[in-house]
Amino acid sequence: MNLRKSAFIIPLGLLNEAVNAAPFIKYMLDKASEKNVRFKQEEVLKNIKFQAFLLAEKFNKGEIVPDDFKRSLLNLLDLTDMNDAEFWEQWNAMIKVGDINRAMTDLKNFASDQRHSLLYLVSDTNIKQAEHLQKLYKENGVELKLERNSATLENIPLYLSYQARKNRTALIKDLQTTIDGLTFGVQETVLIVGNPNNVEDMMQRQLAKKEVDDLQAWCKENGNVRLVQHAKQDSVVDTLQRVVTPVVEEQSCLKLA
Repeated sequence: MNLRKSAFIIPLGLLNEAVNAAPFIKYMLDKASEKNVRFKQEEVLKNIKFQAFLLAEKFNKGEIVPDDFKRSLLNLLDLTDMNDAEFWEQWNAMIKVGDINRAMTDLKNFASDQRHSLLYLVSDTNIKQAEHLQKLYKENGVELKLERNSATLENIPLYLSYQARKNRTALIKDLQTTIDGLTFGVQETVLIVGNPNNVEDMMQRQLAKKEVDDLQAWCKENGNVRLVQHAKQDSVVDTLQRVVTPVVEEQSCLKLA
């Protein structure tokens, strides 16, 4: 067993069954195009989707409150008659938690086996979806605490973009600064990321690829940080177990197929 002192940074979304914005995007654009045919034009769609992404990013960074986000997005799509319940139902539906109880049990067992390691969770999310997750997790016997600056999932530290007012890349870099400052020292940090090719919406996929490319370039500059791409068919613990399996030679920013 590998007993090196390591830190693992894991996106919260990888513990869920799916996080897919494509159905929400399609639903909203279909609604918009029913009212106004201009939303069927390719250039208009591209521009609208990009503006919507910028709004969502501000929301995820806690720069705008839920009501302002909803109002701005509906104004952008000329859907001002959509009611709150319909909008937030569709917004939250992009998350499917799956068997989160088993996922967390497996993760905690891994942490118990790796007594010399630290686990951290990060999430590029907004207050609405965080509170929705809290409700779904509770129904599955999993405790998510959302106290500002001390959020946890089953006592594992959780760093949230809307609380830190940073996007996920900046959130991860700040977390690594915290890890570097620990008095007992950490030999390496392993950053787990999803594979951008698994993102259904093309614009979201391109943005996800840029994020991973930026993180990969950053971790190459930090010899004690490895980036590992998580395979969709595997559990997070499957990926973690492969990471801690001793190998002859390791390189920064290792990719797992």
